[in-house]
Amino acid sequence: MSSINAITHNTNIEKVSYSLIVLNYNNASETLRYVNAILEYDSIDHIMIVDNKSTDNSFEQLKELKSPKVDVVSSGKNGGYGYGNNFGIRELVEKYHSKYIAISNPDVKFEENTGVECARFLVQNESASYFAVAPVMINITGEKNKYCAWDAPRAVNYLFFSLPVLGKVFKLDYKNVEDTDDSKYLNCDCIAGSFLMVNAELFSNIGMYDEGIFLYCEETSLGIRAKKKGYRSAILLDQTFIHAHSTTISKEIKGKVKRLNIMWNSRLHVLENEYKWGKVRMVLARIVKCIHLLEVSIFG
Repeated sequence: MSSINAITHNTNIEKVSYSLIVLNYNNASETLRYVNAILEYDSIDHIMIVDNKSTDNSFEQLKELKSPKVDVVSSGKNGGYGYGNNFGIRELVEKYHSKYIAISNPDVKFEENTGVECARFLVQNESASYFAVAPVMINITGEKNKYCAWDAPRAVNYLFFSLPVLGKVFKLDYKNVEDTDDSKYLNCDCIAGSFLMVNAELFSNIGMYDEGIFLYCEETSLGIRAKKKGYRSAILLDQTFIHAHSTTISKEIKGKVKRLNIMWNSRLHVLENEYKWGKVRMVLARIVKCIHLLEVSIFG
C-alpha cells in the first residue's frame, strides 16, 4: 500500500465486478465516509447499505447516498451482525443477481485493486469450491493481524482457547500471514469478518450466517459448516486492508465484561449447534464461561 491512510484508484484494472454490503448501526457518519470513499470504484457494481434498525436517525442520514449504484434499506430489526448481512445479501441476489459479494464493516479501508483481486480469485478458482476469500488484515499502523485466518478448531480448543492459562495449551490454529515463500494465498477454514468476499451461491449452500448468533463467532460457525460441505477459504498474501477494529461495537456495547458475555453466549451456541454438544458438556461449557467472566470482572 502506498500510504497507510490512503485509498487509491486504479483505472487500468482488468474488468472484474462484484457487489458490496455494509452494515450500519447508529454509525451513519462512519458509514457515509466509507461509502463515499469507495463510490467511484468501477469494479463495484452495486453497494447495499443495510441499516440494522438504528435507534438514532442513521437511516434518514444514509438515504442521501441512494443512487442507481447505492441502495439503502432497513433490516426491520436489530437481529445482529449475521441477520443484517443475510438480509442485505438476499437483497443483492434477488434484485441484481449478484454472484460475488464483499461483506464489509464501515471501519475498513481498501484499495480498488484489492477488491478486484479478491473477485478475480473467486472467478479463477470457482471449480475448486472456494466460498470466501479475504486480504490480509492490517491495523492503522501497518502491522499485520496474526489472527485474521484460522482452521476450524477441535471443540475442546474452541472452549478453552481464550482463557489465560488453558488457552496456552488449547490453541486455535491461526495461519501465518507473514509467510515469505512464493505462495500468493493461504488456504484456511475461517476468515475474520471485517472484510471478506463470498461466492453468493456457495455461501447460500452452507446456510449463510447463523442468525442464532447475535455478535461474534460467526466466522468459526461459517468455517465449520463450509468444511463439512467441502468448501474452502483463502487469504491473499499480497493484498491488504486496514481495519480500525470494532468502533461501532465499542461505542454501543460499553464494558469489557458485557462484550465478553455476548461472545461467550455465541460460543456456547456454536458448541451446541455445530459441535452438537449435549447437556453434560454444555454444563461444563457454562461453568467455564462463568469462571472466565468472574476472572475478567475481578482482574480486568
